[in-house]
Amino acid sequence: MDEKKWIDEFARTSVALAAALDEHAKVLVEGTPDPLWPDGVRANQLLHVIALHRARLLALVEEHGLSAPSVLEKPVPGRVPYDFMAAGRLASNDFVPLTAA
Repeated sequence: MDEKKWIDEFARTSVALAAALDEHAKVLVEGTPDPLWPDGVRANQLLHVIALHRARLLALVEEHGLSAPSVLEKPVPGRVPYDFMAAGRLASNDFVPLTAA
């Protein structure tokens, strides 16, 4: 891979990792707008995205002798139960029961 490509990939992956970590934190607090899936499902999906980006960044650091970006110092969140629901989601959604008149 030529130098410009891996430098671009390094920058994009660093930004993507930071965004995935931020989105994971947001899901734990506010939930997701998806009414069909519990918030825990999305939070755990994001853990896979986080792991993928971290692995790619570590490979680029090792392969090209780069300094590790500060985003790699952030702790990796743990798994949550799949049926987890964020308190913010329950408070912010206006669910209308099917039996309402």
